[in-house]
Amino acid sequence: MLTALVAATLLITASVLAPAVAEQTFRGTVAAAAPAEQDLRASTAFSADTWAQVDGNVREVVEQHSDIVGELTAGIWTTASYRRDEATEDGERIAFGAVAGADTHTELVAGRWPEPGATPIEAVLHADALARLGLQVGDSLSIELFVGSTDAAQLTVVGSFLPNQREHGLWRGMGHGVRLGDGNSTSVFGPVLVPVEDLAERIRPGSTTAAWTVHLDLAQVSFGSANTAIRSMARLRAGLADVPTGDRATQVSVGGGTDVLDRARDAGASARSVLVVIVTVIAVLAVWALVFTARLR
Repeated sequence: MLTALVAATLLITASVLAPAVAEQTFRGTVAAAAPAEQDLRASTAFSADTWAQVDGNVREVVEQHSDIVGELTAGIWTTASYRRDEATEDGERIAFGAVAGADTHTELVAGRWPEPGATPIEAVLHADALARLGLQVGDSLSIELFVGSTDAAQLTVVGSFLPNQREHGLWRGMGHGVRLGDGNSTSVFGPVLVPVEDLAERIRPGSTTAAWTVHLDLAQVSFGSANTAIRSMARLRAGLADVPTGDRATQVSVGGGTDVLDRARDAGASARSVLVVIVTVIAVLAVWALVFTARLR
């Protein structure tokens, strides 16, 4: 009788604990995912003429998936040569662009944020890059884009900043202000940030990337809702890839946001199955022991 009671208790315990074990394993796998795995990135060639429309279309798609999206940040990025009082040294470039709502992702270290429409164009520069370039707040900088512009853009550095999260996908590898090159590549400093309006309307760069970083809010996804979230993720990817760019030669490229939800769901299911199998085996052995003991009597 005692053996049967133990077996029944084990089976009931397994049925009660299995969902909790699956949920704990699921959340642990999600929490252990690298930051890059929790960011979806969409990008396309930047066009000043279509920027507002494309940005609006991207935001419309993202808003339809609020169940898994926590934040959307838009940026416009290019790499440029630069001049101060002397010619640019070979092998040095500046990451240059604009970020919508940059102040929410940064801490202003010195100076102030740039005002759109100022002459010369006002800009803020990553504090670490500012020091490496030997510049100070108030200095002037001449930016020369590689493609799409014949004239240099004159800028005044009105402030310096540091990212709140240096590894955030928004910064495209420039969160530390300097990306040193080797013998086969250039060193890149920055980024230099200007108001979106000035970049689109006054500088109008040609060879430039429009990029959106979609931070996924996976904390609200549970093991039980994982399949629904995975389907939502697939629809989000497809929706972003289908955003019209206004140019038949270009399309939106979608990357990042790897299969962390799939991996976490499978890990949770495996943990649940292992627990049930182990307890079931123990229960079966207990019942077999009960039958064997009864026969001995």
